[in-house]
Formats: sequence, structure tokens, C-alpha cells
Amino acid sequence: MPAQDSAWILLRFYEREALLPPIERTVGGRRVFSEDDVGWIGICQRLRASGMPLTEVAKYAALVAAGTGNESQRLELLKAHEVEVRAS
Repeated sequence: MPAQDSAWILLRFYEREALLPPIERTVGGRRVFSEDDVGWIGICQRLRASGMPLTEVAKYAALVAAGTGNESQRLELLKAHEVEVRAS
């Protein structure tokens, strides 16, 4: 499978799992990614590459999507993951 195909599969998966904010689309239905969208996708990829379970990435994504006021919860989640990574 070409890398481009696997990238689209990953993006669709992230959309289905609500890891991405709603992505803007053209009239023809093509996705239009902003710089913020691309940056967020990179964060999700790095979290997964570090071994964070998808359920934890989803929790983190939900906290980010909820907006300000939950930064301590986000940090707690990331610190817990750091402990897991260092222990393995």
C-alpha cells in the first residue's frame, strides 16, 4: 500500500475516533486542513508513537477540544504516560 493511501486511512480513522476537530471541506467534499489541523495530527501521531493507548489519546483530545480550564488534567494525563514510558 502506498504511503499516501495509508495516510488517508489514518486520517479517516482519527476522524472516526473523534481525535480530530471537524475538518473543513470544499464544496466537492475534499478535506482542507489548516496549519492547526496539521499540527494536531502531528501531536496525535507522536503520542501514539510513544506508546500511548488510543483510549488515552482520545481522552487527551477530548480535554483539548473542551478548551481552557482543564490544563491540569491534560498535564496529569501526560505525566502518567511519561511514567509508563519510563517504566518500560
